[in-house]
Amino acid sequence: MKERTKRDLEELVFRSSQVPGLSKTYSVGPFGYRAGFLFQQQRALNLAQSIIRRYGDEWLQHKKIAILGGGVAGCTLMAAFWKNQIRAELFEMGDDVLSLQNSADHRLVHPNYNRWPMLDGMRNFTNLPLMNWYAAPAPRVLEQLKAEFTGYEIDPNLIHTNWECIGITENDDKAELTFKDHGKKEFDLCFSTIGFGPERFTERGLSGYWTNDTPEVNGVVCTRPATIYGTGDGALIDLVRCWCRDQDSFWRIPLELISFLRDNRYVSISNQDRSDFQFQEMPDKLSPQEKRIIEHESSISALVWMMKSSGMDPNYLSSREQAFYLAFAEENIPTGGKVAKFLEELLFDPDKDAKYIPTLKGLGETPFEPTSAPINKILVAYLINTGRVDYQQLPTREQAGEEISAWLELPFEEARQNCVLVRFGSDVPISRIAKTSDADPKFCFGDGEVSILSVLSGVAIDSYTEVDVFSDSEDLDQVAGDRKHLQFQVARRNSHLVDSFARERLACDGAKFLEEGLEKDWAFAIQYSSEEKKPSPELLRSLGGIERRVFNYPVVLSATVSTGSATDAARGFRE
Repeated sequence: MKERTKRDLEELVFRSSQVPGLSKTYSVGPFGYRAGFLFQQQRALNLAQSIIRRYGDEWLQHKKIAILGGGVAGCTLMAAFWKNQIRAELFEMGDDVLSLQNSADHRLVHPNYNRWPMLDGMRNFTNLPLMNWYAAPAPRVLEQLKAEFTGYEIDPNLIHTNWECIGITENDDKAELTFKDHGKKEFDLCFSTIGFGPERFTERGLSGYWTNDTPEVNGVVCTRPATIYGTGDGALIDLVRCWCRDQDSFWRIPLELISFLRDNRYVSISNQDRSDFQFQEMPDKLSPQEKRIIEHESSISALVWMMKSSGMDPNYLSSREQAFYLAFAEENIPTGGKVAKFLEELLFDPDKDAKYIPTLKGLGETPFEPTSAPINKILVAYLINTGRVDYQQLPTREQAGEEISAWLELPFEEARQNCVLVRFGSDVPISRIAKTSDADPKFCFGDGEVSILSVLSGVAIDSYTEVDVFSDSEDLDQVAGDRKHLQFQVARRNSHLVDSFARERLACDGAKFLEEGLEKDWAFAIQYSSEEKKPSPELLRSLGGIERRVFNYPVVLSATVSTGSATDAARGFRE
């Protein structure tokens, strides 16, 4: 990428992350339509790079810096600063950092689920300069992130738990933070990473997205009526969950459906004997179905941006979205076909099992939002085509609130006869604590800033190692500008993740980064000691398929290389 273009993008990130009305306070999300662990990490790393470029390492190393929030974005931002010898203080309102999703083992966290097939296939790994992880249930992803975060050996005196910020003001070129039970502290810069905040109505007893409410959802179509408010990804996922026979197998539904819609090469791994190791790399290939989705989503995205700039509601496009996805599901999941049979094995039969059809209520003309993940829209289209959804449009959000409030006021036993899930998102938490000169304290970022942050959270600004965020000039300097050698270092320092993934997700004996012989032969070898441990196509389907390259190197199967952990190869990368 040309240096001028990169500098322009850095300036856009810098300006777009500044909280309106404040000059020393910046926010990492929750603005924009892309939500997820990876997107928040990308926003944090992009902002860190922009701040370092703007102020310079030396200036920042001698200033007091606060990070509010110890979630994924906050810890990623702190690690990025620490790596550049910048000592920021982190304040987390809970008992521990990286803990919000500790009990959400019913939720899969996947780096590319929401953006398939638009941006990056279905790669199971992140590919960031730091704090990498692979797809797994939420608690397991938190374990990975905590291990990465702990490995940087950040001064524990800089991390404060049970510190809740209740106010931000600025005066005398300082940001003054007010903490509940801890008084006030002044900082030169403040970064809000307090995320998306509590979901609406959870304070009144309803389950949030990360609450393990499996008993509330499992089998509701057989026992009691279910009503889901919202048409975003959380609502669509929970609608499908209502029909799932076995909640432990739920994520097979979307992931295996994705694998059926991809090219078959992604449900196999090249099996190579180390004594004759000549890996013939096959390029990535989009299936006709993926190309069709990309073409449609690209056209819709352009229209969404045009409508945002003109003040029109993007949900105006929902009827066009519905027409496309209903037709797509009908053509690609025909009744009686292989894919339909797979789905029907995992879903309740509406004619035999269901006493009630779940009701989905939203503000759009249809349940298809332009910004929802394509795989979720495909699944909901299939449910509609098979008579499994009762969709009702709500005239206003206020009416939705009145309906939900009326349900909450019912006596407990009467209320328990229904299942109500609210997936209307959350209020922006920074707007509740930042005090500006504006008359209305509940400010928000403009659509222009939202669009910029959304785009930059999902694409690479500098891809010299094919990572998802800005390059780290310090890393590049350490290898004298040799980008290939830096790519090799990235693979080595993340090899422990590939080893863990092979053992945990592929049930193999581990993985090893093979770096002997010619560089073109270097690869990650997935090791298996018996045919029973060799990953089958069915297993790879359950992951949505597997990419042919991990951290920029090929992946192969090896039955002859000695087994063992690759963690030793990663030790020292943080030093």
